Amino acid sequence: MMNATLFSINPNFDEVIIGALYLLISMPIIPLYILLLYVFSTDKELLPNTQYRILKQISFLDFGQLLFHVLTGIFILFPEVQTKADGFVRVSKYVSILFLSE
Repeated sequence: MMNATLFSINPNFDEVIIGALYLLISMPIIPLYILLLYVFSTDKELLPNTQYRILKQISFLDFGQLLFHVLTGIFILFPEVQTKADGFVRVSKYVSILFLSE
């Protein structure tokens, strides 16, 4: 890529569609997850129940995985981010694969 800036769009149209889908599917869910996690963490009736504690832990991990989906969409849309921040990209991929896969 000649004269590529950090946020220049990927020249491959198929990858642009994939990256946009990652972002369009995962971004609207983030506010809903924040609300869900807030309810799980503050509702006094749900806290003593073991099933809801397990569900809260799964929801926190799922929210982390959702954030990594957003990062993946950004990495696919803007390939220069991968080359400039290679260490961050690799660490985020390994964390996503090792700790957040269900």
